[in-house]
Amino acid sequence: MNKFNKQEIMLLIIECLKISVGIFTGPFLVAFFIKDKIDNIYLYAGYNIFAYASAGICSFFISSWIKKRSKTMGLRIGIIINISYLLLLLFFKNKILNLTWLIGFVYGFGLGSYYMPYNYLIANEIRDHVLKSWYGYKTAISNTLQVIIPLIVGFLLMEYTYSEVAIIFIVIQLICLLLACTFTSKNKHTNKYSLTKYNETIKNHNLVRYFRVNHMIEFLTGFAVSNSALGTLITLYVVKMFKTNSNLGIFTSIFMFINVILSYLFAKKAREKDFGKYMTISGILITFSIILFMINTNKATLIFYNLVYNVGAAMMVLIIQIMNMKVAKYRVIKRNYQLEHLSVREFYLCLGRVVGYVLLIIAGLFKQEYLFKILIFIYSISFLLLAAFTLHHLKEEDSL
Repeated sequence: MNKFNKQEIMLLIIECLKISVGIFTGPFLVAFFIKDKIDNIYLYAGYNIFAYASAGICSFFISSWIKKRSKTMGLRIGIIINISYLLLLLFFKNKILNLTWLIGFVYGFGLGSYYMPYNYLIANEIRDHVLKSWYGYKTAISNTLQVIIPLIVGFLLMEYTYSEVAIIFIVIQLICLLLACTFTSKNKHTNKYSLTKYNETIKNHNLVRYFRVNHMIEFLTGFAVSNSALGTLITLYVVKMFKTNSNLGIFTSIFMFINVILSYLFAKKAREKDFGKYMTISGILITFSIILFMINTNKATLIFYNLVYNVGAAMMVLIIQIMNMKVAKYRVIKRNYQLEHLSVREFYLCLGRVVGYVLLIIAGLFKQEYLFKILIFIYSISFLLLAAFTLHHLKEEDSL
């Protein structure tokens, strides 16, 4: 990592600390909500609908607010809101099941407040020639944390309550805030926040189709890949079949360990001209594994599907993140409309997540397990569409 400068290393550490908290509020929160009862999945789905709807809407307000202000200050505010979210988990304890709208809103507002300035800082602080390596190392480090933390949390939850374990992650967020307070970034002079002018700029440069494909990629990423309802369903099946939080931690750690190796190899060896191949292979493997799981649902096919999904989805997200940062650096929008672009991108990402969880909550209300299998199939087919749109986008990118 000696080729990264101080700013790049600091952003890497801050994000990895944030991701460690997300591990705790991800699969283990699913387990807390359902408590081995599939009927309760609609509660978690409702929580996520509130969260990502508020995150998508919040992204526009936060982008507008920080356009002429300090981006690092916006980052710090986002971390403070995330700390408030964890404090709510600690304070309300089991009552959070009756306050999904409040918990979801605060979580979503924290996501929007954090990731808008953070993505802007990545687009402007990470140099082009280290962007691929930076994302590769970030993914490898964060996945290493996802090997270690689920094991620790899984066993802690055998002795302590979910709310008590949350104290540890409040401390981690406080460390994250301290680092963010030491991070400095120059504010560039730019125009007033305007989605209208952003759209006019895209039209004037004949890039409407290019950005529409980009928005569809974001929608499908939110729908099936990044913090999606599909991931929740997989966690649900793991919890149901393997029963305990410790088993959930063990299986999550095994899959993440494989991701660590692949992410490191990606940072070292991957070539951008091969991104299309990686996307196609991932999409096909995920679709094949879900067909196998649908035909014969058992522990073996679930483990195989979980493995392929985690590895394939991680590879897809990695490529899409790199691709999106290159779009944010594109000369037409880099000077004056980066935040507008990032807020629209975040909106479509969150919209995909909301639509996915709406389908999940409908299935949860009917309380029929076969509906969950149908949903998994729908989500997984989306991987093929995502691969197809990404291939198209990469080809158009080469011609710009």
